[in-house]
Amino acid sequence: MEGFQNTMKKKLSFAPIKVKTETLAGTIMNLAWLLSETLKFIMYPDVTSFDKLNLSQFDWLEIEEFEMQLIDFQSSSMRIQKFIETRKELELIETERLTSNISKNANNKILETWNSLPDTFNCLKKLARAILTIFSSTIDHLPASHYFQR
Repeated sequence: MEGFQNTMKKKLSFAPIKVKTETLAGTIMNLAWLLSETLKFIMYPDVTSFDKLNLSQFDWLEIEEFEMQLIDFQSSSMRIQKFIETRKELELIETERLTSNISKNANNKILETWNSLPDTFNCLKKLARAILTIFSSTIDHLPASHYFQR
């Protein structure tokens, strides 16, 4: 784990936060912190700047193709509207969860929205699925305010 942190220190101009990394949870939290802007991508692809994304951990991703797809996506008002509606639905789910003690999984709604995109956005979809797969339990436990801050 120390090797990972040293590698990241070299890639970044600052050191990652100190979390006990003997645990998988600690490792995931460090990675989540390093990728915080990238994690927001799953809910805010309509306003995410390519330059702010840390894609260094996703070397399997076709970066040039990803950037072109992001530009195409962000120029489509129909696609943008879909994510705006999803964020509103998630806010309602969270309100319902807090007021009625009804537990719904927000990841299902997020994944459903991503799956509704055509395959012309396959790179965007791959990154969203990877983030949801890697950080699904972390995302499940984030407060609603995290989804909606911009």
